[in-house]
Amino acid sequence: MSNNANGAVRPFGIRDKIGYLCGDLANDFTFIFASSYLSKFYTDVFGVSPYVVGILFLTARFVDAFTDVGMGRIVDTMPAGKGGRLRPWLKRMALPIFIINLLMYLYPAANLSYGVKV
Repeated sequence: MSNNANGAVRPFGIRDKIGYLCGDLANDFTFIFASSYLSKFYTDVFGVSPYVVGILFLTARFVDAFTDVGMGRIVDTMPAGKGGRLRPWLKRMALPIFIINLLMYLYPAANLSYGVKV
């Protein structure tokens, strides 16, 4: 719910639901793409063993389970600012997430040592 210009709180409506739908769809597409393509890329292009790739993905999911709860707690306890509680984090983390996603698919890294690839 958000405040209108006159201070009244509007109910959570279809516009809000579509906004969340689009955000979740984009987020899930990234994870599906990473799960299907990235494992193939790491094994065939980088030459990393499928076992190691599976362990890396499992570890990432395990860590993500705790960081999601932690980040949710941070956002929930922050005071709401001009853009709300979440907007400052979205702005702050957009560039680092972009760079990390770019580095995940960096083809020239295929020539690096096995340890650096992992």
